[in-house]
Amino acid sequence: MPIPEAWANAFYMGAHGYITGKVAVSWFAGAHSHSFVVLVFHFLYRLLAVKGSSRLELFSRRWFFGVQFICVLLVGGAWYSVLYFLYDADSFVVEYMEPILRDHSIGTSLPIDQYSTAVFWTDGTFIGPRWKPIFGVFIMASTMSCGYGFMIYAAYKIGWYMKRTSSIQSERTNGLQKQLMRALMYQTILPLVTAYSPPLISVVNPFLGLTLPIIADLSPILCGTHPWLDGCVLIWTIKEYR
Repeated sequence: MPIPEAWANAFYMGAHGYITGKVAVSWFAGAHSHSFVVLVFHFLYRLLAVKGSSRLELFSRRWFFGVQFICVLLVGGAWYSVLYFLYDADSFVVEYMEPILRDHSIGTSLPIDQYSTAVFWTDGTFIGPRWKPIFGVFIMASTMSCGYGFMIYAAYKIGWYMKRTSSIQSERTNGLQKQLMRALMYQTILPLVTAYSPPLISVVNPFLGLTLPIIADLSPILCGTHPWLDGCVLIWTIKEYR
């Protein structure tokens, strides 16, 4: 199975075999991407709901569920392909990693933390760029930026419509709308803090030549706390669920 390990500034995941190694790690990345894609549609639904748009009925159509499913597959497939094709262990990576993994032991002074820099640069930061993994980071960052960019826009518009219609709705309706919006915001911020930001920082730091070892140490802990925190969000924010 894929085994994640952290050394200083490096967050390393690998395994023996093809299915349990390369495919499993790539599949993990693809599955890891689906959360923010689903949240995009959550924001779209909430925006149409507070706006009172007739297009809200699209969410009751079976074919529109297929559209959402295809979007999840496309982003997941893109992230899977990044790790499978663009982060592939070519001869440079194998030659660099082989002596480190062969001689690795607790307390070793081997430069395992420099491997994360070697993923992007062959002769030090900003020297000898390796374009395949650099392009892979761009793909993953651009998909997340587009998704969260829309969510920020939708959150602003939702707040504007809620403020505009608050005077013509009952106090109970306004209260429920605010609770739903608050829950949606928490569900957006939580994975960004626990599941996406730590690995993203771990990847971008070596690309920029920065060192933040604590991020590599916190990544497994934050990722592990995400599932149960995500399940508690609705209970904490929506009174009817209590």
